[in-house]
Amino acid sequence: NYGPNKALDGTPTTCWHTSWDGVIRPYPHWIAVDMKQPITFEGVRVLQRQDMQNGRIGRCVIYRSDDGEHWDEPPVGKGRLEDSADWQEIRFDAPVRGQYFKLEAVKPVNRDHPWASLAELDIIQSK
Repeated sequence: NYGPNKALDGTPTTCWHTSWDGVIRPYPHWIAVDMKQPITFEGVRVLQRQDMQNGRIGRCVIYRSDDGEHWDEPPVGKGRLEDSADWQEIRFDAPVRGQYFKLEAVKPVNRDHPWASLAELDIIQSK
C-alpha cells in the first residue's frame, strides 16, 4: 500500500515508501515517473511524508529521460530537502524536455533510517 502511485495521487496523507521490513536496501532509492508525453519542465516539487519523519529524504538528484531507460548524466537538478511537512522545490539551472523524470534519494534526513518516502511528487512545468 506504499507504491509509487501514492506519491502521485494528489493525497498528502498517503505516501510512497521503500521497504522497511524484511530485506531493507540501503540508499540510494529512486522513483521514476512517465509523463505519457514529452514536456518541458524546470524543476520538481516534493512533499515529505506528513504523518512522521521516518523516510524523509535529505538530499536528492533529478534525472530526465526520453525512454525511461537511459537517464541523462549529469543529473538535471540536485537538492537538499528540509525535514519539513511543507512543499519544497528543486529548480533546474535551465528548463529540460523529456517524457520521464526520476528522483533519486541519495541521503536521508535522519541518517539512522535507511528507507525513503514521499507524500507527493510533482513537476514545475515551464510556461
